[in-house]
Amino acid sequence: MQTDLLGDDINRHTADFSFTAFAPNRDGRFTQFSFMDVAIGMGLREHAAFINRWAPTALSFSCNALASAAPAGESVDLNLIRDWHALTSLGFVLEHPVCFELAAEHWQAVQGLNHLALLGQHAPAGLDFSGKLAGLNTLLIDHAVFTPMAGQLTQTRDLELRAAPKSWSGHELQAFQNLKRLKLNACGLQRLPEALLHTPLEMLILAGCRGLGDLNLLRQMKQLKYLHIYSCPRVQDFSFLHDMPQLRALDISRPITDVDL
Repeated sequence: MQTDLLGDDINRHTADFSFTAFAPNRDGRFTQFSFMDVAIGMGLREHAAFINRWAPTALSFSCNALASAAPAGESVDLNLIRDWHALTSLGFVLEHPVCFELAAEHWQAVQGLNHLALLGQHAPAGLDFSGKLAGLNTLLIDHAVFTPMAGQLTQTRDLELRAAPKSWSGHELQAFQNLKRLKLNACGLQRLPEALLHTPLEMLILAGCRGLGDLNLLRQMKQLKYLHIYSCPRVQDFSFLHDMPQLRALDISRPITDVDL
């Protein structure tokens, strides 16, 4: 195993996994940890004792597209981490299927989780978030994961959805009755999903949705207060703004390459 000191970070890596303990806080405690590559279960087993010296606030698990698939039947035992009460951020970036285990007693401890990231092509198998994250505020999620998992995460208030295809109807959003902020990032939509009318949305951010051109649905979103449109070059008709006197902030920008000079 090779150990590198990157600034105040500790990075240990083998041919199978990489473990990072990010810079300690002011009192010298490490609280943020990341595992990468195919053998994240092995990495966790080897570093659980180190992690358990602290109370983690952030955990991240990644299995990238360059790694070979994990051995069949192997799972990542999250129960090796003893203290979950301080955890506020949890992330998964899975380009291959990975199964995780977490006992009910630990689920009780993560009720205060504030930020959850579910990226890549696969959801973390073995974890059912339904009714377990009452305090969830921010959800960052790729569309490939959002479709099968949306029903487990409807309590979120701040959602960033990435890479939804042109064919996505958005019907899942109707169940997000606490949703106040939505960012659609690099989505292939041509128009906004009508399901937005059934949410209490106050802020909408459209970023890099290069096929999006029809924003007329905004005329009906009377509760929307903040609108941000970035790098959506097909949005040319802004007449909908005449029907949005309730807006408190409007931000429209696009790269210089999208502007005719």
